[in-house]
Amino acid sequence: VSTQSTGESKLPAVEAPHPGASYNPSFTQHQELLQSALEVEERREKAKIKATRDAAPPVRITEEQYLQEMSVGLNTAAEEEGDEEAGEGEVEMEAEVAKPVSVQRKTRVQRNREKAEKQKAAELAAAKAEKQLAKQLNRVRAIKKELSVEERKMAAVTAARQEKREANVTRPGKYGPGKLGEEQPEFLLPEEVSSSLRQLTTPAYNVQDRFLSMQKRNLIEVRRKVNPHRKYKIKTVEKWRKKLPEEILELTKMKQKKKKKVIRVEEAE
Repeated sequence: VSTQSTGESKLPAVEAPHPGASYNPSFTQHQELLQSALEVEERREKAKIKATRDAAPPVRITEEQYLQEMSVGLNTAAEEEGDEEAGEGEVEMEAEVAKPVSVQRKTRVQRNREKAEKQKAAELAAAKAEKQLAKQLNRVRAIKKELSVEERKMAAVTAARQEKREANVTRPGKYGPGKLGEEQPEFLLPEEVSSSLRQLTTPAYNVQDRFLSMQKRNLIEVRRKVNPHRKYKIKTVEKWRKKLPEEILELTKMKQKKKKKVIRVEEAE
């Protein structure tokens, strides 16, 4: 991966520290710095807890639970056959008991009543539709207001998306296989804060600070720490000086036999 920067970062070369990190900060600024450091530490602890929870061992199942789970559904076939036979018997009994139904014709009065009810329902539906249309016509101003609110929301979403796209072009730690972690803010405990510049303790490390600043500004790619490992297996060979005299004698005899066989084959050819 090339270490050359392809876009200018918006971060300054030297970032101004938090006002609470000065040698004589105010109480509120110092508390704000401590609160930000506490939030960073809490996020790290939550990430660690989540990683350990996701990597929990699988749940072990006892032999009784395994047999009970595997035996589910073995007796369903016999139960289904019994239910089918019972259902066929009930259908036959219902067929025997059922009697022919006589159809009664409607009178003229009943037909006229049904016709009047249908006409009345249609008139009510038409009146309701007309009322709904008039209500919508009266809501033209409210509809325009709703449309303007929706347009403002869409414009805000589009602007936020554009800002995110622009920030992603020059975001810190963009290049390299590693991921730039969240930086712990530098702070002093209340008992370490001093009003004198001579008695101030400096926890910052200049070299590390400059290195992280270059990674944030995409001048150096972020790398992962790779543990030493081999890409090949180690081949073990037993040396002659570690062998016993009897083994050395057997090996020399085997080599002599191989040489004799090669000589016989050459003479035969």
